[in-house]
Amino acid sequence: MSVPKESPEVKNLNSYYLHIQKLIEHYQGEFGAGCVHFKSTDSEGTLFFDQDEIIPGSFHQNGTTVQTHLSVEKLIQMVSAHNYAVDIYRIEPDEVYFWVGVAKAQKLYENLSTEFTNLDALIKKMSAEKLTGYIEVVIGKGDKSGIIFLHSGNIVGGSYSWNRSGSHKDNIKGLIRETIKSGGVFHVGRIMPEAPEKTKRSERPPLETGVEVLKILESFLQITERVISSNKKLKVEFSTLLKKKFIQKADRYAFLDPFAAEFKYANGSVAFTGEAEDVELLRGVIEAVRELAEEIGVFPLLTESLAPWFRKFEKTLKRYGIQL
Repeated sequence: MSVPKESPEVKNLNSYYLHIQKLIEHYQGEFGAGCVHFKSTDSEGTLFFDQDEIIPGSFHQNGTTVQTHLSVEKLIQMVSAHNYAVDIYRIEPDEVYFWVGVAKAQKLYENLSTEFTNLDALIKKMSAEKLTGYIEVVIGKGDKSGIIFLHSGNIVGGSYSWNRSGSHKDNIKGLIRETIKSGGVFHVGRIMPEAPEKTKRSERPPLETGVEVLKILESFLQITERVISSNKKLKVEFSTLLKKKFIQKADRYAFLDPFAAEFKYANGSVAFTGEAEDVELLRGVIEAVRELAEEIGVFPLLTESLAPWFRKFEKTLKRYGIQL
């Protein structure tokens, strides 16, 4: 069971006396994002949350059975109906979906010992391989531990059994030092969405001569990034906001799931390796951005800034019924 390595903010509550839904709603406001870990003598599970929603984690029974598809309602019902010890962890909002993905991750290496590799070399290898996933570190006999999250090879977060007060860079240096000193093992996993069943790709409607959907979206996202990044009140980078919104839309538009890495926007450039039709690609990205802009209060400014873009591609956009 993967839960944050730090000590829980609240621990050893008894589910018999709790209204789980209201408890989570309280900590959505208190923490912003976190994890609820519930455990009994024969089973345990997790629920994750951010400010907007509750996300099912996983459920283990008798130490072997792992279920990762139970709904929020089902997990809450199970916790409420049995006697569980409940711990609540605070986590970073942009790490929630990494924690959710751990239970479903493709295991690349398990129990990789420091006798055969060192953590520094392993991190460099996974970075070079553009891993989206995690490296879990168990130090010595398990007294200390940590987990490092990577997205496309870049370290984007982590959790450590000591107080996380420094930067990820400093904490990772601490992990490396401790594994050199006391030895340990590493577990590496690739976080990927479940692959939907492939359906036969239908014929795409023709585009205007010389106009490519990816170029339309690239220009669209460049303008959006400039508008949103100009808002000095925002503490989160545009890429993080966009990734979170894409994850929220992934149920409807699977190609937007960042863990699938089918649609990518980075450094002002767009790449797409999926099989969505042009109209779905346009609708999915524009719908996600429109919602994001409305949520952070910049939609009027964005609409104004996009007016020249819309005029440039108006004929193609209208053909697909695309509006801001």
